[in-house]
Formats: sequence, structure tokens, C-alpha cells
Amino acid sequence: MRSILRSLPAAFRRRGLRIAATLVLRAVLNLAGLAALLPVLTLVLDPAGFEGDGPLAMVYVWSGVASPRTFALAVCGAVVGFIVLKCGVNFLLARAERRYIYDLYRTLSRRLYIAYHDRGLAFINNSNSSVLARNVNVVCLAFAAGVLRPAAAMIAEAMLDTGFDPTVHIGGQLDYIGGSTRVGGHDTFVVEACEFNASFLQFHPTIAVITNIEEDHLDFYKDIDDIAHAFARFCALLPENGVCIGNGDDPRVAALLKKQACRTVSYGFGEGNQWRSLNLAYDDTGCAEFDFALAGKPVAHTRLRVPGAFNVMHALATMAACVEAGAQPEAVAASLARFAAPHRRFEYTGTVCGVKLYTDYGHNPAEMRSALENAVKQPHKRLFAVMQPHTYSRVKTLFQDYIHCCDLADDVLVTDIFAAREKDPGDIHATMLVEAMQKEGVPAHYTPTFDDAEAYLRAHWQPGDLVITMSCGNINLLNDQLQKHGEEG
Repeated sequence: MRSILRSLPAAFRRRGLRIAATLVLRAVLNLAGLAALLPVLTLVLDPAGFEGDGPLAMVYVWSGVASPRTFALAVCGAVVGFIVLKCGVNFLLARAERRYIYDLYRTLSRRLYIAYHDRGLAFINNSNSSVLARNVNVVCLAFAAGVLRPAAAMIAEAMLDTGFDPTVHIGGQLDYIGGSTRVGGHDTFVVEACEFNASFLQFHPTIAVITNIEEDHLDFYKDIDDIAHAFARFCALLPENGVCIGNGDDPRVAALLKKQACRTVSYGFGEGNQWRSLNLAYDDTGCAEFDFALAGKPVAHTRLRVPGAFNVMHALATMAACVEAGAQPEAVAASLARFAAPHRRFEYTGTVCGVKLYTDYGHNPAEMRSALENAVKQPHKRLFAVMQPHTYSRVKTLFQDYIHCCDLADDVLVTDIFAAREKDPGDIHATMLVEAMQKEGVPAHYTPTFDDAEAYLRAHWQPGDLVITMSCGNINLLNDQLQKHGEEG
């Protein structure tokens, strides 16, 4: 650590001196403020004190003020004025101090990152990835209520396979990089830019990929227009020579692309997109085979190992981003043909009693619907969906969407709401969601705990059925529990 601190540049030491200077100035001002109160205390304790031989009496004589009362008022007014001025200056110094401390943090974080990188170590999280991703080639993937993480993982893996050495920070656990982060070179950074709390506005992207814009996190945003405005602010962070890549099939993303000052690239199934899929076909498990087409001309061919139409969209986004970064289309397509999804992204966890078990990170209605679209394409008899609603605020704001998000399942089990960062407000409960689903004809059942869900499943499943658990809470532990108990029921 000492050698790392010695290696810090002069800019770091200058920022440290600025912080020390502001601290000293604030201390001097506070002492001066205390000293200024002494005349007032003298007047309060000894109103006639300025008529004697003390310092206050000398000032009184020098001032030439005839009335003792007027002199006393003038002294008090001067003291009050000084204290007000001191508070104002103190406020400005405090702001400067915070700015210097933040600048110091950014400098230290980036220098430590480089130093630890050279030692083969990494310390990347959501709060500091925006600091580390400055002044490098940054590929940011932004989304709202979508299935982003397979796309981020696809891009990271494809860039590795096509000759790049990216530093990576994604949400899912990708076996190909040994986790969710990878320490690579200093020139390329691949990162998920989540819109939660508008945290993606802290990045400095050079290539931005917008997968979709939908309602989510309405505990932070006012409405969908507020979300779209945040995405517009995110895209405004791109430099003039940057590239904004977007899902042209999403109306809000398409509208956003038209407003960009930098170059834009669209992808999707629609004919108006620059990157499209041609000759698209799915096998019995929902995995796609297709040609990548740029401006209507086929440039590469792939066969995906991950199922679902949304993974075709992610593959198109990956192709667009990697080609913009300088990769060859054929090499990207070959990488995509080998890609295996991150953990908890429609992940097969095992078979119990002849029933296949899957788990998915989907935690809002749009994501759960996408996961079930994948599930119905797998060979099965009956499909059981186990939903763990995530956060009270999300269930309240997207209540109507939750009611029909599991319509593709034959049986829907709903556990208690996973609180995550929230406290129970007392005005929303999983039973309310189950009742609303039942009124709409959805075969929903309230199974508050994992033990209740397991008991229901074992009482009703048959060999050949399929179970998928869905949430970004701890619902994956139900899969572990079912497999641990094995064939007992």
C-alpha cells in the first residue's frame, strides 16, 4: 500500500493540500466567530463596561459615538454581520472541500485500480465502476425492465474472443470470465449501465447500447416519460464521435435514436433496422439459427446455444457493438455460437422426480413473461411457474402487469414478497396479488415459504413436467432445496 501511495501523481498531492487548506480556513473562521462574540458577552455581562478603561472602552472613545446605547447596538450589529458572513464563507468552503474530497476519491480509485490490476487483483462494484470507466473506451449497455445481463455477458465474451482485452463488470455470474468482473486492459471497459436511481448517468460511454425502455423502478421515477428522459440524458453523455446502438423495434428507443447528435445504429427484427436476422429458425428447445444481415446483406451465420427470441435480439446488439469496436462479423458470430448464459438466466439446475428445474433472474412482469416464453419451448407436460415478487414498491406500481405475466404457465405459485432494500409498508401483500390473479382466471396459489412451495410442487407434479422459479431475490434457493431433498416425494 505504501508503494502505491508513493506512486500517486502530483495532482493527488495538490488535492490533498487543497483539502487541508479548506480545513484550516474553516477552523480560523470558527475561532474568529468565537472571538467576535466576546464584545457581545461583555455588554451582556457588564453593560457599562465600555465606560471604563478596558479595550471596549477604548473602541468606544475612538468611535466618537455619543450615545452608549447606539454604540452597543453597532457592536452587536457588526458581530451579527460578521457571523452571517462567516457562515456563508464556511458554506462555500465546505462545498469546495467536498468537491476536493470527491476528486481525490476518483483519482485514488483509478490509481489503485491500475495498481491492483497490475497485480492481477480487482475491486469493482456498482459504485466505483463509473469512476474506473472514465477516459477509456467504454461500452455501456442500458435498459429498463429488460433482460440486459445476457447481452452484457455476450458482448464481454465476444470481445474477448475477437482479440480485445476488456475490463468487465456485469450483474450475472459468467463462467467464461470466472464471475461477474474481469480485470483486463486499461483501454476497454464493458459495463452494465442500470437505470436504477439514475446511476447510469455517472458513466462516460463511447458506445451505448439501449436494449429497451419500459416501466420499472417507479419508486424512483415518476412515470415512463421520466424514465425516457433519463435515457435521453444518458445518451447525451456520448461524445460526438461516439455511437448509440438501439433496439429499433422498441418505439421509445427508436424515437431516442432519431434525436442523437452522434452516429446511431439500430438492430431488431423489423425491416427498417440496420442489423437484422435473416433465415431465422428455432429448434425444438427454442434455440435460434440465423444469418446476421447489415443493411439487408448477410455478413455472418450463427447457431445459438441459448433459447428465446430475446437472445436473438441480444446477439444482434452484440454484433453491432463489437463491429463498431472493430471486430470482424464472422469472429463475433463464431463466439456467439459458443456462448452459454450466465447463472440464473434461464438456468437449468437439475432434474428431480423426472421434473426439470430451471431458475431465472426475472423480477418484473416483462422479464418473467420472457422467461416463460423460453420455458414453454422446452419439452414438457405441465409448466409450473414459481414467482417471488420483488420489493413492495414494484408490486404496487406494476400490480396490473403482474396479474397476467405468468399466463403461459399451467400453475402459478406466488411466495411472499422479497423485501430487498425496503421495509413492509403494510398496504401490499402477496395474497392481494394472488386474489387478483384468481379473479382473472389465472391458476394462482399462495405458497408463502419455500417449504410451502415444495410441498405443493411435490403433491402435484408428474415426471415430464417443468418448474421455473423467478426472481432476483433468493428464489434460486428453492431449486437447491428441491434437489437436496431429491426423490423423497
